[in-house]
Formats: sequence, structure tokens, C-alpha cells
Amino acid sequence: MQSWHDTYITPMSRSFRVHFTPAFDHVEGESTKYAFFNKPYGTLHFLENEIGIGEDGKIKKPDTVFVLIDPDEFFLRPFTNSFPSSSPSLIRTRDSKVPIPPLVTTGSPFAQTYGLGGSWTNYDLDAITGDPNSMAKRWSASDATNKFAAGPPYIATGTDMLSIARKWSEFVRPTHKYKPGLLAEMYAWCIAAAHLNLPHTLLDNFMVSNADSSAEGWKLVDAIPAPSCLEEDGWEELPWFLHFCQFVRVGEFAIHKRKIPRDIFTCESPMLMDPPPDLGENYPYKTQGDISKKERPNLELNPKMAKRYAFQICSFTRVVNAAAEYFKKQHCGPDANYERTWKQSLH
Repeated sequence: MQSWHDTYITPMSRSFRVHFTPAFDHVEGESTKYAFFNKPYGTLHFLENEIGIGEDGKIKKPDTVFVLIDPDEFFLRPFTNSFPSSSPSLIRTRDSKVPIPPLVTTGSPFAQTYGLGGSWTNYDLDAITGDPNSMAKRWSASDATNKFAAGPPYIATGTDMLSIARKWSEFVRPTHKYKPGLLAEMYAWCIAAAHLNLPHTLLDNFMVSNADSSAEGWKLVDAIPAPSCLEEDGWEELPWFLHFCQFVRVGEFAIHKRKIPRDIFTCESPMLMDPPPDLGENYPYKTQGDISKKERPNLELNPKMAKRYAFQICSFTRVVNAAAEYFKKQHCGPDANYERTWKQSLH
């Protein structure tokens, strides 16, 4: 992996680096694995070993702003640590009467709003934190929803990110033991932040993922003029990230991250087929499939949902094709395959 990174990624920019960690996914006392243990432990390993800890026990880049994203999130526009109150792209439905800080600073982390609620306030926090006087016990379920129901991107200074990562790593296994499940590590982040008295500024507009969600930046996508699949040059008020963890279908196009060919970044592989520019406007339906792949009637989509699904498919296609084209131009000969012919099955 290091060799692959040095060959194909470093030439883009020497600012792009890769850090390797041990595997942390084992579940103690069981033969099963929980892959998401790697998030807190991997973050802590990166901060302690790549960024570094000084002799005073503090991180060497205390004021640097770190943005922690999931591997299936990618940029829609550059991220900047600036949140002017006049910006129409800032959307906040939680604690909406509280002013949004203009910057991420130590003591004031930010994150995307997630629908995690405040159920963790009813967990056995004594067992999870090991502290009968933990600050995590002092927050109400309403506070937990409005100030700690956070998910990626998580945004914090080095000082806060290290503090959270340490407690996140400490709390994630007892949280998973108490409440096993996909979101255990996310609840452990909530508990760690609450324990440290680090309430988050939660914004809806950091990312889009679930087109049905009312707590994501879809209002910004809805405002894009038709046709919504044209290049986004000049769209300065987009969400920062697309979190592509859904199976998205609209018209005769579908995209699922796990269906993309593993050899997409090779000289021989074709690129993804471009959807029509008016995919979000003139194809108001999606196919339906089931596990047996039997054909079923198409499902009609209202204009808003068709546009949102199309935005996801077109953005994903644009990003993957841009990366594939860059790879081919830099590392392939004249016979490289630039055909945009790969199209995913609708089921």
C-alpha cells in the first residue's frame, strides 16, 4: 500500500500522506469482529504517532483543525474553517437559537447533525466511563440530541481531537459491550465528548447522504438550477461532503459503492457512463428490485427526490471519472481505455 501510494498519490501533492495502523477490530472474548473499533483507535494512533505528542503530553499541533471523515465521504467543495453568520449555506436545526461560532477553536468542536438522539443518556455510564461523577451523566436527553448527536465530518482542533480520541478509544469497547450494534462507536464519541464537556456545534449542511433526511444539507441541493447534473462550477453554496453510503437509483441509472469495479483505476478498465444532464428533471422514477432480482413496477419519484438522487449519482460519477482519468493520463500509455461505458445493474 505504501508503494502504491508513493507511485500514484504522492505525485498529486506531497501534502497527501497515508498512515498505517494495526487492526483493532477484534471483539474481546469473541471470535467476531467489529470493524468500527478501527475508527477511534486508528484516529488515536494517527494523532499520537503521525502528528506526535510532546514531552508535556500535549499534541504537537494543538491549534491545527482536523476534519475526520468516513472513507465513503468525498469533497464537493473545499473545506475552510470559516462560518460567517451571514452565509446562506449554514443550516442549523439543533440549538438554532444559539449563535454559530465563526471558527472551530479549542473548546468548540463542530460536526454534522446525525439522528442519534439522546438514548445514550440511559446507558450504564458508570460502567462505560468508569467514573461515577462523569460529566456525561449531567446532560439531559434533549442536550444529548442538540449538542452531542454528532457524526462525520467531526471537526476539532488538535487539542480537542486528541482529548476526544483518547476517551473515545477508552469508552468504545464498553459501549459496544453494553449496546452492540453498527452505531456503537458513534455513541461512544457522543459519550466521550459529553464526558469532556465539549458540546458540539451541529450543522446540517456539512454533508448529504440520505435523500429523505431533513437534517442534512439538501436545501442547498434543492436550490441548484436545472439541469442539476451539469458541472458544478460556480456552485459555492453546496454541502462540503457527499457521504455515499446509500444505494441510489433514478431513471435508468444506479450507483452503489460496493458495486464499482475493483479495477476501475487501471489502464484497461472503462470509466463510468455519464448520466444525462437532465437526469434529475426528466426521469421521475426509479427501478425496484428484490433479492431474487425479479422485475417490479417502477416507483414514481416526486421532482425533489428525483433531483436529489440524480445529484448523488452525477456527483459520484464525476468524482470517480475524474480520478480514473487522472490515473490514466499519468500512468498509462496511448492505449489506455477512456471509454465511459461501465453502467451498474439497476438491481
